[in-house]
Amino acid sequence: MEPRIDHSRLAGTLGDLIQQQIDLCMFCQVCDDSRLWAYDWLDRRAPPEMEIAEWSRRYRCPRCGTVGASDSRRVPRSNPNVQHLGWIGAKEGQVCNRYQASIQKLGLSEEIFGFEPWSETSLEIFPDRLAPVVRMEDGIPTWRAMRWGMPPFKDTAHPITNIRNLTSPWWQRWLSPPNRCLVPFERFAEYTADPGPKKDVWFRVTDDRPAAFAGIWTGWEGTRGPKSAPVTGHHDLFGFLTTEPNDLVGGVHPKAMPVILIGQQAMREWLTAPMTAVSDFARPVPDEEMEIIEGVV
Repeated sequence: MEPRIDHSRLAGTLGDLIQQQIDLCMFCQVCDDSRLWAYDWLDRRAPPEMEIAEWSRRYRCPRCGTVGASDSRRVPRSNPNVQHLGWIGAKEGQVCNRYQASIQKLGLSEEIFGFEPWSETSLEIFPDRLAPVVRMEDGIPTWRAMRWGMPPFKDTAHPITNIRNLTSPWWQRWLSPPNRCLVPFERFAEYTADPGPKKDVWFRVTDDRPAAFAGIWTGWEGTRGPKSAPVTGHHDLFGFLTTEPNDLVGGVHPKAMPVILIGQQAMREWLTAPMTAVSDFARPVPDEEMEIIEGVV
């Protein structure tokens, strides 16, 4: 079932946006994709007399292909948190598509875990690569190698690494305890929103405490992996939840941040809590629980 969007509340025309130099950001309620459509781009590709409500009703999400399921928000060009690139696509706008997990800290080894890390001490993990993940098997937390990126809404779309819309039927089927997992990490990166070349800013939990992203997983058949080394067959796939950012992360990436679990109790609760409690986990950790790592690229 697709979400209902009240497009009629969107007063005005695209010409109004162009005249006032206001961009239009579209948020898909099915797959969480966000795209920024610059007013000068709209001026070249859509009639200025078109109603904003009509544009939204016709809008097809470039990521999942759903028509009319995207909410819209006016974004003044003066907003300092937005890069005006004509549009910001899913790859550029998504949360946390790079993180690190130390094999030594996780108590793993190449021989035991069964896949080759990028170095002897740590894994730098990108979408569609294997990563260490914990899931419950017969009531016991168990390590598995899983590939980062849940199944897309269409076969031609990119895998989905981050999950925000917990009310979507697409995600509801994987939010119950059997499909939950822990994604241990040491640090994660977000792109800056400053004009010019993007820069990574790295975050970690303070005091070197164990932490994990709140993840979900599923089995999947098909071809996945990097283009240079695709793998066909069965894959265990994972992604992790995101939520609104705290002030620390929001100062770099105002859209969202990963849902972070700190300590063994929080991790165990995520793996076993009932479905009714899922939304309780989707909240930002306090600023004082995190820090920015200087000098990491």
